Amino acid sequence: MWTLSPKSYKTAFAVVFAILVGIGIASYVMSDRFATSEELVIHTHEVISELKSASADLIEAEDARRGFVMIGDRTLLIDYDDAVQSLPPHLKRLQALTADNPRQQERLVQLQPLMTERLAQLNESVQLQRQDPTAAEPQLEFTRQGVMLTDKIRSLLDAMEQEENQLLRDRSRVSAARQRKATMILVLAFLL
Repeated sequence: MWTLSPKSYKTAFAVVFAILVGIGIASYVMSDRFATSEELVIHTHEVISELKSASADLIEAEDARRGFVMIGDRTLLIDYDDAVQSLPPHLKRLQALTADNPRQQERLVQLQPLMTERLAQLNESVQLQRQDPTAAEPQLEFTRQGVMLTDKIRSLLDAMEQEENQLLRDRSRVSAARQRKATMILVLAFLL
């Protein structure tokens, strides 16, 4: 028959305690890593959201300008003004959100002057329509130039979004793997 001495109890207690401390530390580390990876996933969603908002505001400004030029409805300028006012904050937020990504920063450097030029064109077109609603030829030229600029802008925005979507896929994979490891450690702790 087995009998345990008081020294054996102390040793068994020390071993179990060490295992539990190890599991606790591992759980903390894995939970912290999981939280960090989830923050990156959330961050990437924020960048994608800002890209989509910037693109939508540009489209809104162009549509409102086009409608104003075509039918002369000044109420469309409310949407135009709102969209034009919203674009710079979106670009500024993108600048801040992508500060850790040199490729995205380079694209933003390329994007800024294109956006500035496009907004200036839209503004000139709106001002011309206010002054001379019959100036069809200059408005047509604004539209031609605008299409080319908008294509360049959309190309940059699309490239930025593609990179963010790839980052999102990668970060989501890492986050899922870390979540699985944290869950396994917690299950192991429960079984002990």
